[in-house]
Amino acid sequence: MVQNGTVDISWGLQSFFPGQFPVTDAFALPMSGINSAAQASRAFWDFYTNTDYLDEEYKDFHVLLLHANCDSPISSKSVKIDTVDKLKGLNVRALSGPPNDFIMATGAAPVNVEIGELYSAIENNTIDAIIADWHIIYARKFYEQLNYYLDEAITVNPYFLLMNKDKYNSLPEDLQKILDDASGEAALGIAGSAWDDIEAEVRGIIEERGGEIYRLDGAEKEKLQAIADEVTANWIKSMDELGYSGQDIYDAAMESIKKFED
Repeated sequence: MVQNGTVDISWGLQSFFPGQFPVTDAFALPMSGINSAAQASRAFWDFYTNTDYLDEEYKDFHVLLLHANCDSPISSKSVKIDTVDKLKGLNVRALSGPPNDFIMATGAAPVNVEIGELYSAIENNTIDAIIADWHIIYARKFYEQLNYYLDEAITVNPYFLLMNKDKYNSLPEDLQKILDDASGEAALGIAGSAWDDIEAEVRGIIEERGGEIYRLDGAEKEKLQAIADEVTANWIKSMDELGYSGQDIYDAAMESIKKFED
């Protein structure tokens, strides 16, 4: 709709369009060292502005902002996932791409449920667990259904704010400047702080309601990280098969992520 001019500007998730943003998936890889929306957003924008790896994916748009939300725990209703083996056989909901690959690699079953139907799916036990970020847990009040939150920063969700190129180019220079001054680097502070503030708030709500936020012990964390590393290795291979240099893209993405570590 942005491309054909039906809408001038759109905000959304790349994961809603499987296959269209393959390089962007580098920022959704599991357990990559991202632990805040501010870090993820600054790293994503740094990767976009300082490398050419994303040029092809966004060449048909005027990019106002690329950012990410806060990290996602594995949240469950009835089963406390305190060992990796407890994931096996569970029905787990996550977004497409690397998070879905991660679910399958743990032995769990990925289940596609629309976000508007997810609350009831948790309530009636159709879904055992979800990989969803803290702000969705807050916004959709999933904390009313979920009891256990495995706080291992599984992934973040990349977002776009894109504008129709022709519409942007048709604007007079003074209006273009208003957009330019408010987008990109200037918008990163808002994008990061908004999600991180929500994360702090929902953690408080969960604790007040008696929910348990916890982490794995050392050996189990290593097992989960090994699964995440396997998913990453497979992603690199799949990028090579698409004609990209998967390792180079991964290394550049990790360089941006480490640049903005807390």
